[in-house]
Amino acid sequence: ADAQQEQRAERAVTQPRGDASELDLREAAMDARSSHQRLDLEAVLRPSRWARGMQVVGAVPDHVAAQLALPGICHSVWLHEGTVVHICERANVAPADSEFVLEWMPAAVLHPMFCGLERRGDTTRVSLVEYVRPARRYLYLGLRVTHSVHAADELWVSTGYPMTEATLRRYLRSGRLEPVQGRRLEGGKTRTARRLERVATQMP
Repeated sequence: ADAQQEQRAERAVTQPRGDASELDLREAAMDARSSHQRLDLEAVLRPSRWARGMQVVGAVPDHVAAQLALPGICHSVWLHEGTVVHICERANVAPADSEFVLEWMPAAVLHPMFCGLERRGDTTRVSLVEYVRPARRYLYLGLRVTHSVHAADELWVSTGYPMTEATLRRYLRSGRLEPVQGRRLEGGKTRTARRLERVATQMP
């Protein structure tokens, strides 16, 4: 009898109540809507390899800009047609790589997993890396900060390419990249990817 009572008590604790289940469903629905909205925004911002002139591919989030101490309040990211040609020529051996870069470029701008800032003289460069879960690949974007005396600074894409896990680990160790604060690290189910969080926390 005591054993049966313990089993009933355990089921009562572990079994969710009706209102709790409804709450979980509402949260799941909100997450789904948020995910769809994010994908819709990325689709709108996805650049075309055939477009002339300039294209806007997103804006660096405020918390990432604050982490990198980027000047100014406007952090829109622009893409010039010459950079599109550079990206496509760089990936000429594997044309699918250029399509990967262009398709997921807004994702790397809007919610990067890793970021970095490098200053050399008057040149300031920003690095953004996102893990593209459907492709199980990392995307690296290099941005150039264009300083202006009479207007706000501008961010321009200078390069983009698929990044290997080995290169990512090297950038993390050197301090060229750091995890975006508050962002969960992920990288598929490979043994290398599972070590990324430890590598990030061991940076000097």
